[in-house]
Amino acid sequence: MPRTVSAVLIVICIVAGILLGTAYFRSSPDPSGPPTADCLVAACDLPVGTVIDDSQIEQSFKSVRLPVCMIPAEPVIDRTTPGGYTLIRTLRAGDAVEKGDFSYVPPTVAPRGYVKYILELISNKVFQIIPAGTPVSIIDGHGILLASKAKVLADLSGRRTQNRFAREIEVAVKPETVALLDIARETGELRLDFRDE
Repeated sequence: MPRTVSAVLIVICIVAGILLGTAYFRSSPDPSGPPTADCLVAACDLPVGTVIDDSQIEQSFKSVRLPVCMIPAEPVIDRTTPGGYTLIRTLRAGDAVEKGDFSYVPPTVAPRGYVKYILELISNKVFQIIPAGTPVSIIDGHGILLASKAKVLADLSGRRTQNRFAREIEVAVKPETVALLDIARETGELRLDFRDE
């Protein structure tokens, strides 16, 4: 009897050790470190209102990879200025800017029978840029289809909010769906579902 009890205790100790070891390694920090992203860092002080064109970007900024938490959450550039980018706040030397801020967004026009609508999408990871003309459906947080024949007009801007990423997407939707989208946006997050033409 004592040998059986000893064998059972040994088996229990081994199993407990395996479970504790597994739990420890699962709770330990990710060895790859925090998520990082490519960004631009100001090489010198740049006052608000400065207009930078494509030829000046390499002189005014250095390309680096930083932890996402160090990249500012709010946009710093008005990207609708033809021929350049206007700073909407002062940048000090060393301040980071998202690379996506430096891509000109031309004015968009909704197709006949559609209106422009801006969606804010939120995710736990960095978004890929969605090309203009991409057909999408808009779904609420419960999976309910709100607009089935929307099209992306422009991928406006990306920014980080705490540990989540937000991106504003301008889409063309039918006028009768705007009120429904407004209500759904107030009660939860909206998602895009990519579809074939």
